[in-house]
Amino acid sequence: MTTSNTATQSASTIRTYGAVCLVAALAGAAAGIYLAVMDPDVSADRFSFPQGAGEFLTIQVFFVIQHLGLLLGLLALSRTGAVPRTRLGLVGTSGAAIGMVGLAVMEAVAITARDVAVDSTTATVVGAGYGVVSFALGVTLIAAGLAIARAGAWQGWRRWVVLALGVWVFFPMFPALATMTDGARIAIAGWMLLFAALGAALMRDASPRVS
Repeated sequence: MTTSNTATQSASTIRTYGAVCLVAALAGAAAGIYLAVMDPDVSADRFSFPQGAGEFLTIQVFFVIQHLGLLLGLLALSRTGAVPRTRLGLVGTSGAAIGMVGLAVMEAVAITARDVAVDSTTATVVGAGYGVVSFALGVTLIAAGLAIARAGAWQGWRRWVVLALGVWVFFPMFPALATMTDGARIAIAGWMLLFAALGAALMRDASPRVS
């Protein structure tokens, strides 16, 4: 296989993964808004709020699959020429991909808390798990974003989208999550829209990294 054919296939993969990331992110944003506006089926002291246990299980399975779509976007990002071959860039992109795997795992683990109260031991452990994984994901996205912004291969809004993804984790998402209100779900929906922007950036410029 020629170098040209290899580059063409790599660019096609990047565009495809970017498209999947875009669709998954928009679906995640829609789910977040739905959860924020739906009429609650249970009281606010239940971990599954605002859904009952059955609906909660269903949407958590959806979130696991949806997060894998976001993972494809991060994997595609690591293959683009936008990420420099620096320690910051490599650690940031690989760490973010691992963090997204961890977040998908936490979405599955959260199913175990579908019947418990928010102040139960199970809910506390699950919440702590979400916090640790989200923190790690935020840090690694910021690292990757800084590397991309410094390299300057992407210009305009694309240059800053990954950095924005990392910063969003710490503000406004973490403060909103601490309030345990509908604002937290809106903040997560906003994060998903940034992932949609990442998907669009990958589709717009699918230039593979030159080895």
